[in-house]
Amino acid sequence: GFSLPQLLQGENTPSQIMVLQQAVEEHGEELLRFFLVCQVAIMCGLAGAKNQMGSVFMDEQNSISMLTAISCLKEVQQVQCHTAYWGFILSRANRLGLPTGTLDQVVIARLACLCRITENDRSTLEEAWNTLHTPARRRLVENFLADGIEEVAYVFTFLPMYLANAKDNPSVGWSRAFVLLYDLLQLLNHDGCEEQASSATIVVNLSDIAAFAREAPSPRIFLVTAAHVRIVQAGSEIQLLIATAHKEKRAGQEGHDRQDLTGMMRAMMMKVEGLQEVLLGHEDHDLVHSAVPHGARWSYS
Repeated sequence: GFSLPQLLQGENTPSQIMVLQQAVEEHGEELLRFFLVCQVAIMCGLAGAKNQMGSVFMDEQNSISMLTAISCLKEVQQVQCHTAYWGFILSRANRLGLPTGTLDQVVIARLACLCRITENDRSTLEEAWNTLHTPARRRLVENFLADGIEEVAYVFTFLPMYLANAKDNPSVGWSRAFVLLYDLLQLLNHDGCEEQASSATIVVNLSDIAAFAREAPSPRIFLVTAAHVRIVQAGSEIQLLIATAHKEKRAGQEGHDRQDLTGMMRAMMMKVEGLQEVLLGHEDHDLVHSAVPHGARWSYS
């Protein structure tokens, strides 16, 4: 279903906006207004235990984001779901001074929501993205621009927490967090998760990965994590679980057992497959221009 907090953080996709549209069409606009009031009230209560005089959460930055989202949603029945969704993302990007002329820049705009950045973090996010090699950027662009309706989209729950924990861990950072996210997408593709899913929106629970991003003791241990992940899938819902032995490793223990060698081989195979996609002329992902505000024309750089 649709969640306003998830929209504010760029977690969901146009498919969730479409679910909201269908509900409003069936039950009327009164439902939309009631739903939005309830969602705003709940979010005003976040961090309420810290101070009961007013709303701690609803500061100037969060209030502006909330009003922007409501503005994009209040006429949700009169616009395409893509327009409502990307209208919000691009408005956030514009407020942060982020360009949105290419596919990469649009993805950075969505990552800005996911990373909860301020203007001070803008250059750090852009630098982290630019460190990625081309196959990784292509795959991440493809997933983050997929609508979950006609194009398969992996929606990662706990992704904002994962990125926040990665930023706070000197052994990880956003650059390595993006690399591991790419490796996880390759793993999901390699294991045929799309074929087993019952819809184009596949929800992936990242809670275990997010927790490990906070605790990872070294860059090397973190970067081979995808090779130690077990996939548990039920239809269009997936949970990613890290092997206990890998989570318990400490710095200096990398690469000294058979499991690590197997994991390294698995990771290498996923990277080779990513390179093959590029060499075989994998087509650029093309966002539907007519569905996105401002008439931007985007091409992959």
